Amino acid sequence: MPSVVTIEFIARSEADGDLIKARRLFIRLAKAPPGLAVWAADDTERTEETQAIALVLNEFELISIGIQGGIIDFELYERWQRQGTLAYRRNALPFITALPDRTGNETLFHDFEEMVGWMKEEKLPRRSWKERRWW
Repeated sequence: MPSVVTIEFIARSEADGDLIKARRLFIRLAKAPPGLAVWAADDTERTEETQAIALVLNEFELISIGIQGGIIDFELYERWQRQGTLAYRRNALPFITALPDRTGNETLFHDFEEMVGWMKEEKLPRRSWKERRWW
């Protein structure tokens, strides 16, 4: 069942107009000087740019949480989006680093970072006993 859900999730995210627009803006901002770190500032929080960055990164957070819960199939998702996930993380790193410094919340984008670690180490994420019981 997780494979079916994963395919549906991927298909929907590939067709989501708001997410596509946010990804395009994210990439444009990441490539332009000075990069994404400036968008983590307090005075930019409500801008279209910061909202687009947050939308893209929150999508990765949601995927990681789905993987940890056994809802999204990690191996299938990794096969589809490994290089893209690693590239987004590389581009997002200045933002991911700067935002917790400003907010004092060290857990921001923690699950995304966990997923990147699984992909870099080429190992499956651990699930709790409760989650393994169902899948």
